[in-house]
Amino acid sequence: MPKIIIIDDEKDMLELLEYHLKLAGYETKCFLSSAGVEAELSLGGTSLLLVDRNLISEDGLDLVKKLRAKGHEVAVIFVSAKGANSDKIAGFDSGCDDYIAKPFDINELKARIKAVLRRTAADKDELSFGDIYMDLAQNEVRVGGEILELTALEFHILSYFLAHSKLLISRYELASEIWGDDEVSDKAINIAISRLKRKLGSSGRYLKAIRGEGYKLC
Repeated sequence: MPKIIIIDDEKDMLELLEYHLKLAGYETKCFLSSAGVEAELSLGGTSLLLVDRNLISEDGLDLVKKLRAKGHEVAVIFVSAKGANSDKIAGFDSGCDDYIAKPFDINELKARIKAVLRRTAADKDELSFGDIYMDLAQNEVRVGGEILELTALEFHILSYFLAHSKLLISRYELASEIWGDDEVSDKAINIAISRLKRKLGSSGRYLKAIRGEGYKLC
């Protein structure tokens, strides 16, 4: 389960973000200031930081610059009322991966989080869940140590679920991200996933259909 650190000195905003991100399947850790953030990062396991620019303790920009200087490569999204082009450019120059201005649509924010996590996962050569192991550099999948023969489509589907493990993936998202066609039928998606589950054998149990919503690797 991806862990997201949220840093915002507005308690209501902090609680709102925490509520929606937990509902979406993320683990969250919240901070009202930059104090304690670096110590939390040092524990490992953090996938992304959501950072407000207007922190009481310091500008979020300076926090990210400091973290980058100390070697922390965790993904960063600025969520800020500072929405001018110059502010966004400063944010990207500091090392952030995305920048979204307040007020924002929560669904857009969740989509951007997924996109950033997908990009950072793509930078990794290995993905795994349970006894499923994927070597992206070698285009190889092993289940319980045994090499699995997958089609290109099945490999793409599995890599997407491994990169978003424990998160709900809607059929619309699968159609858009895997097939590149928002109009692909539910039947085609269901057939492809059923074939993948059969090839995974007993490990296919990790890939679960959520009635009326989509699928989840959990």
